[in-house]
Amino acid sequence: MKGGGPRHEKLKKGIKKGYETLTLNLLFCFIYFKSLKRFKMFSYENQNAGRVIGVDEVGYGAWAGPVFVCAAWINQEAAPTSFLQKIDDSKRLSPEKRRWVYQEFCSHPEYGQFCLADASAEEVDQKNVLQATLHIMNQACQALSFDHVLVDGNRPLPLPHTCLIKGDQKSLSIALASIIAKVTRDQLMDHLHTEFPEFKWNTNKGYGTAHHRRVLGERGYTPYHRKSYVLKGLEL
Repeated sequence: MKGGGPRHEKLKKGIKKGYETLTLNLLFCFIYFKSLKRFKMFSYENQNAGRVIGVDEVGYGAWAGPVFVCAAWINQEAAPTSFLQKIDDSKRLSPEKRRWVYQEFCSHPEYGQFCLADASAEEVDQKNVLQATLHIMNQACQALSFDHVLVDGNRPLPLPHTCLIKGDQKSLSIALASIIAKVTRDQLMDHLHTEFPEFKWNTNKGYGTAHHRRVLGERGYTPYHRKSYVLKGLEL
């Protein structure tokens, strides 16, 4: 029978309504799981009320160059998932990927904020590396508005904070801070390399290597070396 009659029309309307309901439910599920994924990305940040920042250092164990610290806040409402997925522990990323994250974050002020602080080799020698690092960590955090700080490692700060061992692998805020600090310090060491190319700071970034030790024994300290570091078997 052409047209199918009233019963056929009722069946068509029922199928259409069911399809629309299914589509709507799938859309809700997609939105829910997308929100859940983003929430998990900030699982440690979201355990604390208010504005939570992450702080990390780079250059702590280097023989030459400053210690750099970065405190970073990510605006969860503005930073897109496509950007957040690129953030990781700086040691796991290639230099190119670290620079991309750094540049992308700097190019979009709505994504969040960060503050850098550094302690020179002279400051490290005067205070010792731990105290110098804690001092600039406090400085960087105080420069940002915050309610709680996520700190990489086990070094307590005189601020409302949570210490996270391997925090740069657990917290996006700490991971971003580690990337920004690493990119900034690497750029500085590349620049210092042009002043003292024999040390190859463009590759070792001031850390102890066999080559660094040999050249240090041959020519002695530069103004950028931490003279308080006792190097076994090396007399200067």
